[in-house]
Amino acid sequence: MGVPARADCAGGSSSDSEYTIAPFPSLAEGPRQRASRPWLLHNGPVLGRREFLASSAAMPSALLSQSYSSGLRLAFEASALPALPAPLDPGPRPSLVVEFRESGTGPLCALGLGAEIHGEPCLMPMAIWTASARWRRRAREALHLPAFLGNVTASRSGWSLSLNGEASFSASFGGPLEEPAGLTPPWVAFRHALSPDWTQDRLVVGEVQLWSQSAEDAVAPVALAMADARVEGALGGWLARFGAGRPMAAARTAVRPRPEARFVEALGQAAIEPLALRNYSWALPRSVRAGRPPTVAEEREVLRSHSEMVLPDLLVGYVDCVADPPGLQALIPPPCTAHPSGTLRVLAIRGLRDPALDEAWLFARCDAGGRAAWYAVSHLAQALAGSEFGREVLGYPTKHGTAHIQIGGNRFLCSVQRQESQLFEAYGSYGGFSTGTSLEEMLVASLRPVPGRAGSPPGGEIVLQPWFFQGLRKPVSRQSLVAAFPPRAAAAATGAWGLAGPVRPYYASILDGGAMQRLPGKVVATVEQIGDYYRDRCDGTLPWEIPLAEGSSD
Repeated sequence: MGVPARADCAGGSSSDSEYTIAPFPSLAEGPRQRASRPWLLHNGPVLGRREFLASSAAMPSALLSQSYSSGLRLAFEASALPALPAPLDPGPRPSLVVEFRESGTGPLCALGLGAEIHGEPCLMPMAIWTASARWRRRAREALHLPAFLGNVTASRSGWSLSLNGEASFSASFGGPLEEPAGLTPPWVAFRHALSPDWTQDRLVVGEVQLWSQSAEDAVAPVALAMADARVEGALGGWLARFGAGRPMAAARTAVRPRPEARFVEALGQAAIEPLALRNYSWALPRSVRAGRPPTVAEEREVLRSHSEMVLPDLLVGYVDCVADPPGLQALIPPPCTAHPSGTLRVLAIRGLRDPALDEAWLFARCDAGGRAAWYAVSHLAQALAGSEFGREVLGYPTKHGTAHIQIGGNRFLCSVQRQESQLFEAYGSYGGFSTGTSLEEMLVASLRPVPGRAGSPPGGEIVLQPWFFQGLRKPVSRQSLVAAFPPRAAAAATGAWGLAGPVRPYYASILDGGAMQRLPGKVVATVEQIGDYYRDRCDGTLPWEIPLAEGSSD
């Protein structure tokens, strides 16, 4: 017989209707078979449709860029540029530069501050937009450039940038002038690490390195006439943020070859503090007054004012299983050690009002810095936008995937998928009445890379961060609990999720209608070689191993 099922799915609404729930599927069923089940009363199909539309929206960009590959560079006068750390200098005429161009990964758009370094012109990027998730990952984690996802399109009339499906900026110009426009200046990048404790007075920890990303122009840029210039859009608020007026100059550029990264010098921590958050500005809490984008100083104060990061209106469930202890140690970087019990935990979170909060975690019980913790082996999220802060500052092993957790009148279902592969499945029945609002705590250990010296691979650090959950707890009968990972033979296709092998579930907890708080983190240990433990979150290829010519997505 069927049982009542909750229908508070995609939009967070509820219904008194009853739905018939078929028997729970098995791992042997394919994704299409599972999708046809009537019990799938969650937002999976909706999110899948969104993902398809988002990927389809990028296709015109890839097609058009093959025919119109010449780039476009715009220079603006700017009245609100931030102070630049030495040895950078704004030069005699401070400027803001917007650059559209082709690369080996497809078209991209960059916003930078025109400056000089030791008297030579350079461009310090404040934001880079690209449709290539893989290049974005390399730019952020290997080159330490502030790259974000955006759809850049080239056409006969000019270039345009759209963010989150909405037009953000476009530019077109008339014919070229009979004069050169100077060479395209190299990008400069600061390689540094933010403190996992965002409440500290100093945001940057460790050494700060200044690097130059330079490439010679294949063809000298040509100045464009400004009489027929047409520029529309606010570039996501960035132009207003730096006090930009109308463009004062424009040039057509050619496709640039692969840039060469060159170490320039080491800087003090205080020098980069004013620009420390430029990689993460739009992913952090911020205040917007009268429609004006926040200044760097305002963002720093807003960030420090939050004693915790809060995720509200959640359905949270986790399942603890016993696995093979020797196999688990291969997932945990030393000096952390796996717990002798060989315990794994799969944590699934569903946003009752915001589907962007849907995510799944794979943890292994461990000892980290002398404390019992849960090491974050893998983190799958449907919406990757805005995940930079957690992945790069706190070490979250984030990559694209889907998590489904549902509750019925007397049982629950949890499933985790990625790229049409079933990674985990668990279900069980409730063993009694709700015990009321409960509070649970987890101490999470994660691995984050830190910039290496010139010519050396990055090292790593273990970060400990306290998590708290609260909500209406539904007890689960241990006798009814079933859980399974894919067989070890599927490890190559599923990554860390396929290494668990056969497991024995022994405990589960469901918290409904609750919230999650994440407190500031703390570095407790260093890791010399992180490649073997960082590779899974990058699908086998580390960011510093990705050639710039490759542009496949995550």
